[in-house]
Amino acid sequence: MTKEINPWSGLQAKVPIKKVGLIDKLRNLYALAEEIELSNKYDEPLRPELSTWLVAALKNIACGVDPEVCLNIKPNKPGQNKNPFLIEMQRKHANGFIAASTNKTKTASIKQKEAFKTVAGIVGKSSTTVRKDWNAKDTDRGEDYSLSKK
Repeated sequence: MTKEINPWSGLQAKVPIKKVGLIDKLRNLYALAEEIELSNKYDEPLRPELSTWLVAALKNIACGVDPEVCLNIKPNKPGQNKNPFLIEMQRKHANGFIAASTNKTKTASIKQKEAFKTVAGIVGKSSTTVRKDWNAKDTDRGEDYSLSKK
């Protein structure tokens, strides 16, 4: 009888592993969803790694394993709120709309103040808050943006 040897069993991390924050976990999950969506749109097969991961996650969820664990979105701290990712997505959509609607090269461009009011009515914030989000120093202010990247 031979014993299988796992070459990785003796390895231990020599450097501390950085915990990934919840917003990054949610961003990664969103990126995977976008990848699945694009593969369907262009009739391309899923990457084998993604397909394997998704199958395992869904089977584990069906067998009663916590979906947050299976999808790697379990908060690092108990009670951690998932709203920051939703807020980031809304901000990116809002800024994308403002950039597109105020583009002077387009015939239907509007003034920034009007764009702030329009976005405020949609997202349920004041136009002042929308303007502050637009003016934040770490904000992308372009028509093109990614929801799956910082």
